Amino acid sequence: MKHDEIVAIRFADPKTDAPLGVHLARFTSAEGATAVRRFVVGATGQVVEAEPNDRPAQALAIEELPVVVDGVLEKRGDVDLVRVRLAAGETLVAQADSNRLLRTPADLALEVVDARQSILAR
Repeated sequence: MKHDEIVAIRFADPKTDAPLGVHLARFTSAEGATAVRRFVVGATGQVVEAEPNDRPAQALAIEELPVVVDGVLEKRGDVDLVRVRLAAGETLVAQADSNRLLRTPADLALEVVDARQSILAR
């Protein structure tokens, strides 16, 4: 396994093959073993962000909620934008879990902005 390879794990039936929550994984090959990594098995759908999405016109459009958006920090100062439409009175719950669940060293900021790019929450 090369250093930059991405490995996807799929469970035949996540409800029975993997309990919800944080799990640990280590991969081995003839070249050796990886460090232990954390991954999360969740109950909601997932969307993987794709670059470029660092400008409002390129924002990842989320059509169905609830959903988990898997983001990747590709470079220093990377910004990943996601667009969600809400009807009047609907509530948006958003959180960045990489530090809390996965214990990554990322210093993340989460901002909610309106169509005019005015910050509503930080």
